Amino acid sequence: MAESKFLNKIILVDDDPAFHLIAKKNLKKIEVYQPLQSFYTGKEFLQSILEQKDEARPNFSNLVLLDINMPEMNGWEFLEAFSQLDHALQLGYYIVILTSSISLEERNRGLSYPMVKGYYHKPMNKNGIRGILDDYMAKVNPEI
Repeated sequence: MAESKFLNKIILVDDDPAFHLIAKKNLKKIEVYQPLQSFYTGKEFLQSILEQKDEARPNFSNLVLLDINMPEMNGWEFLEAFSQLDHALQLGYYIVILTSSISLEERNRGLSYPMVKGYYHKPMNKNGIRGILDDYMAKVNPEI
């Protein structure tokens, strides 16, 4: 797939273990074999970013699927903390919100963060994930 040239890994930040399994199966169905890294809270993901600063390549090489409603540190709290990180580090992450909320207010709030590149609804089937990857490629490398 064309995204393999640009996409380092896919990071799923969601508190639902079943959703992690479904996402992994759907990625396999659409033949996307980049590593899927799983986190169950925003705090867990933020800690990983802080511990592995050199892992993210610039140009949004890591696709982050971020849930909003999670325990310990929800998606909003994560976005606030992430926005305080060094800008060069932020450029390694292409964040999309993936949520069951259909609130227009939440959608607008999510898209108001400069680092958020998309807002998608659950449940997510293989076509939904393919759509996210297609949007990612169109924005990261519009020549494809």
